[in-house]
Amino acid sequence: MLVPVVMRGESWNQKQSNPPGGSDMSHRKVLNPRTKLYIACVCAAVAVGGAAGSASARVDGSQARSASPVVIKIATALPATGPNTTALKVVANVLNQRSHGQIQLQVYPSGQLGTISGTFDELKANTVQMGMQNPVTTSSLMPAIGLFAAPYLLNSPAAVLRGWKSPIGQKLGQQFQTSQGLHLLPPWRVGTWDMILANKPVRSCQDLQGTKLRVPPSPVLSGYMSICGATPVAMDFSEVYLALKTGTVDGLPQPLTNIPGAKLYEVAKDVTLTNQLYDIFFPIINVQTWNELTPGQQNTVLYAFAVGRKINDNLIDQTQSQALQLIRQNGGQVITPTKAELATWINAAHRLWSQMAPQWGGMKQVTALAKAGNTVTAKKPAKKKK
Repeated sequence: MLVPVVMRGESWNQKQSNPPGGSDMSHRKVLNPRTKLYIACVCAAVAVGGAAGSASARVDGSQARSASPVVIKIATALPATGPNTTALKVVANVLNQRSHGQIQLQVYPSGQLGTISGTFDELKANTVQMGMQNPVTTSSLMPAIGLFAAPYLLNSPAAVLRGWKSPIGQKLGQQFQTSQGLHLLPPWRVGTWDMILANKPVRSCQDLQGTKLRVPPSPVLSGYMSICGATPVAMDFSEVYLALKTGTVDGLPQPLTNIPGAKLYEVAKDVTLTNQLYDIFFPIINVQTWNELTPGQQNTVLYAFAVGRKINDNLIDQTQSQALQLIRQNGGQVITPTKAELATWINAAHRLWSQMAPQWGGMKQVTALAKAGNTVTAKKPAKKKK
């Protein structure tokens, strides 16, 4: 049985860096001056590139500029002030500049266009052209992609990206497009999933016995929380704040990055750093919309979302640190499990792997993905010129 090493802090690009702005962060302003400057510099560079860059990175030709603009609505359940939404607004700006106004991205955060499951229906109907969804939720459409939501399977953000780029990840992406009519763009970081509790501090998996926990529509997380003795409660993220406040649920597994924007620090008193999942978001686009774009327009979209991913990545670590700071400032506690306590969470994950393996392509595929993601290949030193 694989027992991946739990590692906190490895960045998407396998480089450790300090969060922009250090620890001087306010819950009223997610973006600190350094981050604002970084975004401004990126947008300025994009503007220069839009004027002087190659034609292949823009909408191709004057004929495209004379046509009606392509309007793309993108829906996300995450808060309007979170890293993901902040980066999407940059994407919209980049698309507008690089396409000379011919591709307009309209961002709808905080579940404005409906619930998570409802957004999938709208994506398939092409009434909403794009969405941001993670493997946890996309597994409700195609269980096999839930392999990327398996707790403790991939041991760092970089490992998740390596796993997605592997033949297994690419095969799952193609299967998802074929079966659902939805195209997946390269993924973004979401952050680390930990346990957030309103009134009951937990350290081990068994401490969840008898609790009611909110989970998104996902067989993976429902199964995992059930193994720990909790009762999963399916609920849209927009309902979580009130549910925690009224006691409808006792807590939830959730990325730390959602705490500041959703103000969960006001209703949740304890965070347990289980570090159970390094999550990603897929920018998902309706296949019909994608295929109607010219190759030049597709390149522009890919470029803009690559810029957005860098912005998002810079904000993730900052926002996770901010979340823990807000929990403490509001009278809560941040709990770090001991090695023995952490082992209870990992053992429960192993049981889940065995249960879910038939839906994930078999235990052989589970093991192969872990190997593809967690194995770091050393770069060969460059040969010295004689």
